[in-house]
Amino acid sequence: MTTALRIPDRLAHTVVSAFGDVGRNWLARLPSLVADAACAWQLHVGAPFEPGGNVGWVAPVRRADGSDAVLKVECPGHRNPWAAKGLQHWAGRGAARLFDSDEASQVLLLERCVPGTNGDDLDVATANEIVASVLAELHAVEPPAEDGFEPLAMLVESFRETMWDWFDRFERPVDRGVVAQADELFTSLTSSSTDTVLLHGDLGPGNVVLSERGWLAIDPYPVLGDRAFDVGHSLSRCDLRDAREQVAFFADRLDLDERRIAGWTFACCVEVALECRSVGDAMGFREYLDRTEQLSSQRLV
Repeated sequence: MTTALRIPDRLAHTVVSAFGDVGRNWLARLPSLVADAACAWQLHVGAPFEPGGNVGWVAPVRRADGSDAVLKVECPGHRNPWAAKGLQHWAGRGAARLFDSDEASQVLLLERCVPGTNGDDLDVATANEIVASVLAELHAVEPPAEDGFEPLAMLVESFRETMWDWFDRFERPVDRGVVAQADELFTSLTSSSTDTVLLHGDLGPGNVVLSERGWLAIDPYPVLGDRAFDVGHSLSRCDLRDAREQVAFFADRLDLDERRIAGWTFACCVEVALECRSVGDAMGFREYLDRTEQLSSQRLV
């Protein structure tokens, strides 16, 4: 490693706000984690991407054979035991390729996407078109054995628990009825699903990037379940003033039910709004709450 390790400000703030001492201890260990990976995989490590990830340190690297890659080191407060296995299962079909990993340290060596244009840099309609194409490719891959990955129901249960915890721990910033509606949607949509595909689990326009192979998904939290969840999760990250048109687009393009897409979108918006509130992100909190109101005003939920 030939460059001094830099920790992006956003990463340092987020892991401490979200994970407390776990985040602080990980930040202290981060230089050695990067150095160990560089030694084990013979990497020349560059400066991290800015503003970088929220819960992971990510930087371009040069491998011993001269090829480019990306090194990602995730904070253990954000436990993601399925990322490497999911990327291996997709094997580059709709997602960045995985070259190597160290599960114990949550360190991944990944395909570098060049030019790396991010879906957040595009207008909403274009980003949705790209997300739909990527999802179609990911979901078309034959699902793995059910015992190989966490089911969506477990992820949703975690969402429900943390959502109410955030609501109860902080001054009441949102009506309890809105949280109860999100809770009911999480529960009913999970129990009524008949889908079993390997989901990205954390998709949004910001998690699709342009590579020489085309647009690819990055940063998955792979789970098995309802395809409409991936769409709703992505839409929850978008401006929803024209939510009816966006929901209809995905329903038509991916052959999904509009009500399920809208329901997942609403529930995810509420969960993320409360997460933003928990780390003091007032702007994010307001944006996500506004999206729930946009969905409700268009009678989509």
